[in-house]
Amino acid sequence: MTRKKIIWIAKLIMTLLILIVLYFTIDRDKIVEAIKNANKVNVFLALGLVPVNLFLQALKWRLLLITIIDRVKILDVAASILVGFTLGLVTPGRLGEFARGFAVKGAPPIKVVGLSIIDKFYNLACTALAGGLAVLTLPGMILQQNSIMIASAAILYALGAMIIIYLSLHPGLIRGILYSISLMLPKRDKVKAFIECFDGISPKRAKQVLAISFLFYLTFITQFFLLVNAFDFLPLIDGIRGLPAIFFAKTFLPISIGGLGVGEAASILFLGLFDIDAAAAFNASLILFSINVLAPGVAGIVFVPRLRFNGNKS
Repeated sequence: MTRKKIIWIAKLIMTLLILIVLYFTIDRDKIVEAIKNANKVNVFLALGLVPVNLFLQALKWRLLLITIIDRVKILDVAASILVGFTLGLVTPGRLGEFARGFAVKGAPPIKVVGLSIIDKFYNLACTALAGGLAVLTLPGMILQQNSIMIASAAILYALGAMIIIYLSLHPGLIRGILYSISLMLPKRDKVKAFIECFDGISPKRAKQVLAISFLFYLTFITQFFLLVNAFDFLPLIDGIRGLPAIFFAKTFLPISIGGLGVGEAASILFLGLFDIDAAAAFNASLILFSINVLAPGVAGIVFVPRLRFNGNKS
């Protein structure tokens, strides 16, 4: 059997496994029931922001790709993002998203995987900045403690936020740290190829990527706010405190397939602090997952055959 045929069979098996996992993981009846009981206007508004979400992700991904590829095809951008959703659905912490590097033609996969990690870093930075502050302001947390506790928490958060922002705006520093670490590692050639993905990211481009990441995060939060209010009433100030905290918990507790389950549990826990009904919190989180993660992931299945694991550049 030829190598090409083996790779094709592996892709077919991967596609079938993804479909099987999705079939047994996703409760389709719950999704349909949640949509039936929702305020349809809010649901449609949230749905209307899905193209905005995808556009912002594509725009950011293209900004990163053009640092290593002279001409980036729109199809490559779309295919790599969608197939990343697909593989992210069936892996803890959505680690499968990094496989998008194997769906882009014209560049070494290791460099594209490196860019996908950078892309993830900027998303995590936004989640940490907004979510960390939100967690501190939740009912029963720091604001209800004495002044020393409040001051200590504020100082720690400010220091952490400054480090995150500085690293986000100066990726060259991250490159330097990684290069120093690589000197102590075997197989330095592969590590070097990975580190080189930082070379084209100037401070100006870093600002653009960070700005788009925040817009993407804000769009996601807005969708969630609309969906929660499709089932119950959540005041804006409570939404600002509660919703980022949910994303924070979901992101930094990557213990489920595609994040399914953790988001719903965190929604019930944190929104319950603001007297939001558990069913409303669960339904809002489930619909958010369905329109922003599940739907693109299913669409991305058609691009699984584009994955290249032989390391060729084209």
